[in-house]
Amino acid sequence: MGDAIAREACLTGMYEPPLSRLVARCLRRDAVVVDAGANWGYFTLLCAGLAGDGRILALEPDPRQYARLDGNVA
Repeated sequence: MGDAIAREACLTGMYEPPLSRLVARCLRRDAVVVDAGANWGYFTLLCAGLAGDGRILALEPDPRQYARLDGNVA
């Protein structure tokens, strides 16, 4: 992946650490999350790993990013 978000996530294991920690702290296991503008799915995947029985809806209008999102979710 050639973007800064992907590089940061790959190198550090986290994107925007304060926001990632806040999401992890606040997300309930039965949460419903809408990730509007999901890009390649960093927060989609983070929330999916934390939400347990919850539901994640990822929306990405850019076909190139959607293809990456779809592949990452698969």
